[in-house]
Amino acid sequence: PLPLDRQPCYRFIPVPAPLPAAHRLAEEVLSIPVYPELTASQQEEVAIAVTEWLRQPA
Repeated sequence: PLPLDRQPCYRFIPVPAPLPAAHRLAEEVLSIPVYPELTASQQEEVAIAVTEWLRQPA
């Protein structure tokens, strides 16, 4: 995910201070699509992709 200060819709809003914690956390978080219009087929595709990713050796 993108921290708020890097979201295109907020690019014109000045950031009063650096946001190192937000930037670090954005690099550590897994962001998956979650919204009401997601079809059952799309949900399954996401679940399979996450499962395959989790099975990869560390």
